Amino acid sequence: SYGNREYPRGGLKYSWGSGLSERFRSWKVISQLLDTKSGSSFSLIMTKFTSKDVSLFFFPPFLLQVVELISSAIGDLVQGIYYENSRSSENCLTDDIGISTWKEQVFLSHSALLAKSCQAAMELAKHSAEIQDMAFRYGKHMSMSHKLHSDLQPFVKESSSDATAFSLNCAPAVLHQEFLGRDAWIKQIREAQGKGNLMDYKKLQEAIKAGKGVTSAIDLCRCHGNRALAALESFPPSEARAALANIVHAVTRFS
Repeated sequence: SYGNREYPRGGLKYSWGSGLSERFRSWKVISQLLDTKSGSSFSLIMTKFTSKDVSLFFFPPFLLQVVELISSAIGDLVQGIYYENSRSSENCLTDDIGISTWKEQVFLSHSALLAKSCQAAMELAKHSAEIQDMAFRYGKHMSMSHKLHSDLQPFVKESSSDATAFSLNCAPAVLHQEFLGRDAWIKQIREAQGKGNLMDYKKLQEAIKAGKGVTSAIDLCRCHGNRALAALESFPPSEARAALANIVHAVTRFS
């Protein structure tokens, strides 16, 4: 639980909720943001939880567990966003991290909400703890594959004359740094900087593609995809399971 954890914001300190009532109000704001971005039905669900007539004392135990799952997922998301914002505020070109740390941060900012939402859906349907765990694993590994697939796009798309700008903390770049070494990677970045610190992304893209970063990121994407598919094997064949498998196939395919 992140109920007592404090994060600095603008020189002040704020707590992530001082109780469930505070979390409900925070959820309503965040759910609206999520709904604007992805069109998900998350805001619909949370609006019911945040209505004035809701009383926690009348929640059945299984629903309280769902509330706690979503609460912890939102806590993870807030922590992940805080990490991302703190990096950008430091005006640092690239982080000195390995792929293990990268995956931990991506879990917080991308995977936790989906993984715990999948688990919560199984809890609402009153499935066993084993099925809930498999749902969590599917959400975790599918979202990790999706993030890796997204990070790989500048390196696997049909190249044009001008390379698309990309984050120097994307998975291929982090893996490239891990294989090459921090000092050599910083040297490549400096060499790609022109006048006014303008970045030659084409040059950096070629440097990363010449190393092992891209192929390793593709392998990692497919590895997480296979784990997501393995989790689906616990569910009986159905159109829903096939649709979930197709999502995995879509984010692990590179042409």
